[in-house]
Amino acid sequence: SIDIPGIPDFLAKSAAKPKPHNSCLTPAQASKTPAELLRQRDVKCTDIAMTMAGGKISGTASCLSPRLTEPLKVTTTGTYSARSYAMRSVSTGKRDGKPMKVVINTTGKWLGPCK
Repeated sequence: SIDIPGIPDFLAKSAAKPKPHNSCLTPAQASKTPAELLRQRDVKCTDIAMTMAGGKISGTASCLSPRLTEPLKVTTTGTYSARSYAMRSVSTGKRDGKPMKVVINTTGKWLGPCK
């Protein structure tokens, strides 16, 4: 879900719809830390603290997008196993001086070797 000042309702509704996709990770990519895998090209994150232990994912970061004037606080929680994961990231901050919030739920599972 998204609650961002100035975003038209139709975009908010579109962003809330699930968007399934498949991607293939090489063993080298899969061995990277969660912070590396979640990094976006145009978003700069600092103060990254991410842990994965005992099947649980927990993390925080401060991230700045070129579309915002101040950083977002990103909190991520989730679970993982050898073949799947489920995560929830909540980003809070301000846009044009008004509070904003973006919630992203992500799941993934191993489908087999890359083709």
